[in-house]
Amino acid sequence: MPTRKTCEWTMMQMMRSKEFALHVIDLVEQTAACHFMSAIQNDKSIKTIRDWAESVEEQKRQQTSAVSVRFAYDFEFAIRQACKDFGLPVLNKEEGDAPGHDFRIDTVDVGIVPFEIKTTQSNRGWTGSTHSKGKGKAENYVLVSYELDLDLPFPDNDVSFSGVIKSVHFAVLYGCEVDWAGEATDSNSSTAGKIHIDVFDEYKKSISLGDAQPAKKWCKILRENIDTYRQDEECGMIC
Repeated sequence: MPTRKTCEWTMMQMMRSKEFALHVIDLVEQTAACHFMSAIQNDKSIKTIRDWAESVEEQKRQQTSAVSVRFAYDFEFAIRQACKDFGLPVLNKEEGDAPGHDFRIDTVDVGIVPFEIKTTQSNRGWTGSTHSKGKGKAENYVLVSYELDLDLPFPDNDVSFSGVIKSVHFAVLYGCEVDWAGEATDSNSSTAGKIHIDVFDEYKKSISLGDAQPAKKWCKILRENIDTYRQDEECGMIC
């Protein structure tokens, strides 16, 4: 789809559609095995992502982090490509003092809108960090919580890894606040992001896959099984 000028309303309608989220997942799966190919070639005992993680790290938390880092960049590139595929005028990151962001959308009515992408294998929130008090946190987010099939065998001599993503929570926040616990400093400072129950109604509008439920203080993030959206296994595509 050719890139065209868009307005704020069209941008959000597209990015919050189920079709957009499923297209992102499909793009991620198309190349998801590439990170593990060298290990597979050099160690024939590595058959799954779980095998790979256990071969590179000893502790469970480090294993999860090692896998998450690789998928984080896949989602970042896939989301930007999905914007292009849906005809949205996407811009890359801008250096400077603007709040942290991973891509921007150029609109005709509200100007350039920055978004930050946060992905996690956890269903308890997202991890953030900043190196500057001045830049601060983003105002708009694409939040993805995903579950992997860690025991799905790697494909034979192929980077496509259809079916590796089992369930997903996908939300596009625009003016809906993420509550970050932890103070930003001039050095690297890790923070934890969750959705406060005070913004539950607004957050529900941002979700295209999965759901959320209000709890005591924070919203409980629910993932959705995406098998029902898959077409036949031969093409490996998602509707």
